[in-house]
Amino acid sequence: MCPILKISHYHMCPILKIRVFVKCKKSFKQKHSHIHKMDGRIQLIKSIGEEVIGSENLEKLLTHKEHVVAYDGFEPSGRMHIAQGLLRAHNVNKFIKAGVHFKFWVADWFALMNLKMGGSLEKIQTAGKLMIETWKACGMDMSARASNLNGVDSPMVEFIWSSEEINRRSDEYWKLVLDIGTKFNLTRIKRCTQIMGRKEDDAMYTKGCSSETYHKLIKLNNDIDTLFLVDSEEEITSLKRAIKDTMGELLDRTTEKADDLAASQIFYPVMQCADIFFLGVDICSLGIDQKKVNMLAIEYCDKIKRKNKPIIVSHHMIMGLDGSDKMSKSNPDNTIFMDDSESEVKRKINKAFCEPGNIAKNPILDWIKWLILPITESFTILGKTYYEYNELELDYTELKIHPSDLKKQLIIVINGLLQPVREYFLENKEAADLLEKVRKYR
Repeated sequence: MCPILKISHYHMCPILKIRVFVKCKKSFKQKHSHIHKMDGRIQLIKSIGEEVIGSENLEKLLTHKEHVVAYDGFEPSGRMHIAQGLLRAHNVNKFIKAGVHFKFWVADWFALMNLKMGGSLEKIQTAGKLMIETWKACGMDMSARASNLNGVDSPMVEFIWSSEEINRRSDEYWKLVLDIGTKFNLTRIKRCTQIMGRKEDDAMYTKGCSSETYHKLIKLNNDIDTLFLVDSEEEITSLKRAIKDTMGELLDRTTEKADDLAASQIFYPVMQCADIFFLGVDICSLGIDQKKVNMLAIEYCDKIKRKNKPIIVSHHMIMGLDGSDKMSKSNPDNTIFMDDSESEVKRKINKAFCEPGNIAKNPILDWIKWLILPITESFTILGKTYYEYNELELDYTELKIHPSDLKKQLIIVINGLLQPVREYFLENKEAADLLEKVRKYR
């Protein structure tokens, strides 16, 4: 029995000899009895994060506050990848099991500011509805409810659309945004633009340079070393001129990139910081890539002398299949989407970067560690079942496991996890129509 995902339990497949998902209709009370022991609740919450800031305050929070709220915000931006789907559903169900309410901030206005879906609010909202349907399909417990001391019953998972809530409480929201904006200078806010999928001072990274400039820099790196070895005045003058020309080009490009930032993209970090207080959040449960704006919220608490600071539970960013730091929707072969077919899953994983014995930049191992094991609690390959990632890593390092065997088993497990999602969309016309619409968006 899978203790977290509600629609499924594990069944030993007599053909594949692995545990796969099958549908389960047990009630929430049967499966999700809240963990009452404090240590268990704390450990469950901490297990969600790769990094937890403020963990020492969890016991006080859970003891003294009846209605503890965690949150995540997401920009609807097309098809959902596997970490957004399966892992987020799993982690939300962990919060529920720990007795924590979860608020999803459906950031449709933020997606509009970030120029997603061609700047079409209608497309953004359609994509948001698809994400909610996908979470239903992969087992997020949206039926869970809890009563407060006054007997008022409320859902433990809420989806709050930013466009609706900001309009409904506009005075409160914009006063908060303005107050945060007055507490920080522009330099501090610009450091948070990475949360939008943009690196600060982007032009100083190679992707901000032209191909010609990039290769000139590589050459100049060698030229600078040579500069201290040559005696000829002519060679020294030539090298200095080349360095000056390239640095001038880089300076021009840096200015262009700074000018390319829309004003709305400067508002974005301030508004995201405001969301935390606007929604009454106790625990921020976002990716580690959102750490800068979460820290901005903690700094804001210091500036206004607020004692109750949000606890930051930052989850790991799953690597891209090409070995890049995280999956990218703009490169479909770099990730697995929740609606990918069995053959697509097989093709993409077989193409994935996976060097024998290499654990440093290995997306296959990364997926098993951060995506598969947290959900399935075990991984079986070549007749051996691993319950701890470190054991699997050791055997891989010692070349006891070949990349092709690792990929083959990962394909089987992922397709097993995605099968209930495929069935949901086959059986639910409204969800299927949303998926068909979003697939056509560019």
